[in-house]
Amino acid sequence: MKEIIRNKNIIILILIVLLGAFLRLYRIRELGTFRGDQAIELSGAADILEGKFRLIGIKTSISEIHNGAVMYYMLAPFLFIFNYDPVAGSTLQTILSLSSIILIYMISRLYLSEKKALLASFFLSASSLLVHYSRQTLLAQYPLFFCGLAIYLFLRIVKKFQISYCLFLGFLMGFMLQIHYSTIVVLFCMIITPFFLLERRRLLIYFLCIFLGFAIGLTPIILFEFRHEFFNSKMLLSFFSHQTESTIVYFNQFNYWLDVLTSLFFGGNKLITIPYLFTLIYGLITFRHKITDLEKILIIQIFIMIVFTIFFVRISVLHYAIAAFIPIFILSSNIIIELANKYFRKLANLIVFLLFMIFFTTQIPSLGLSDNHGWNMTPGWTMPAAKKTAQIIMQDIGKNKYNVAMLIDAENQGLPLRYFLEFGNNLPLMINEYDKADFLYIAVEPDLDLQKVDMYEIHAFGGYQIGKVWDVKDGIRLYRLDKKS
Repeated sequence: MKEIIRNKNIIILILIVLLGAFLRLYRIRELGTFRGDQAIELSGAADILEGKFRLIGIKTSISEIHNGAVMYYMLAPFLFIFNYDPVAGSTLQTILSLSSIILIYMISRLYLSEKKALLASFFLSASSLLVHYSRQTLLAQYPLFFCGLAIYLFLRIVKKFQISYCLFLGFLMGFMLQIHYSTIVVLFCMIITPFFLLERRRLLIYFLCIFLGFAIGLTPIILFEFRHEFFNSKMLLSFFSHQTESTIVYFNQFNYWLDVLTSLFFGGNKLITIPYLFTLIYGLITFRHKITDLEKILIIQIFIMIVFTIFFVRISVLHYAIAAFIPIFILSSNIIIELANKYFRKLANLIVFLLFMIFFTTQIPSLGLSDNHGWNMTPGWTMPAAKKTAQIIMQDIGKNKYNVAMLIDAENQGLPLRYFLEFGNNLPLMINEYDKADFLYIAVEPDLDLQKVDMYEIHAFGGYQIGKVWDVKDGIRLYRLDKKS
């Protein structure tokens, strides 16, 4: 009987993973995000393939501090396989996201129960926010899988202390910190939690191994620091020295975390999220005396993440809280099933099923499966549309000097177009050389009058007349401006 139930659960898990794969891969080119950030990261990976190796990546959004280049190296093989098609980044993100579904199942099954594991896996699989994240390459969204892996490794260390696990966990901390600075939350969690869960006699060897592994995982950035007079360290100190209380005073943390829960669970419906949030809080209070080692780790990590957002998050960008996503899913599935068993008993399965239906039906509209544009992109504008626009330019330009710009998605410098044009025979001029171009190609969103636009790139280009106009897609147009002699 146990074997039958076990096989049934495996089949359900496979179906959950297949659902996640369908939602992420369906029309991935049309629904995937391809903006300036994606173009920059893909260009960094392309440099690796061309032998231009690097120790450091792009700067963060908060200061001149730079992330590491480790994801460029992970992305490079996919870019090679897909022949430099931007969908390579979406593919890597999707693989990591689907792996996270399996990982969250493993963690929950080992330390909670099969039912809770399946519910947590389903949450991650069908969450519209994580589906959108999977359709693009963005450094801040890569850590999801690695944050879950860190939790799994630490649980293994607690269960059976092994030096190899400690070294690997330390390496993973350094590796993640190269990807995005928000993963420092996981590092602090793995520093604080051992004092609650590990035997005292193990602490010294644990921290020595963590330090050694961390140094190895962070080696590229350490080498960069030595070669460049500790540039990143100086920028970090400068950032901290200029911090004020404005983050705490002017940014509403409750609304931020409400947005996180709303986007993860209910596709933007706050009316459902508010009672759901208070249900989770009630569950934590009710079962506070039954908290397991896993739940202690999850609660500590969420708490540290909240502290991090209080001090460093000034705008409602949800991926800054990504280190808390897996803990939130696992805790939610645990609390929901425990409350259902406590108060509804025979109807527990029905209650869980109803929540399952509410979750899924509220997610469907926000998945955007029928959209004619990429996520967070202008209606009509997609990755294929950007590629088509670049191809029109390459066919038209000949050997003339030219530059590009966009009046779409606030990408004035035309970085998505520049990515495709990098692989042509005639490259566009640099972003500070608009005045040297003979032609300026501008992609314009629907219903926008080019004659009324006040734009640096056009002013820098100088006097012009409209030479050609192409209809690209769904009202998107491409103008060729010819410089007046």
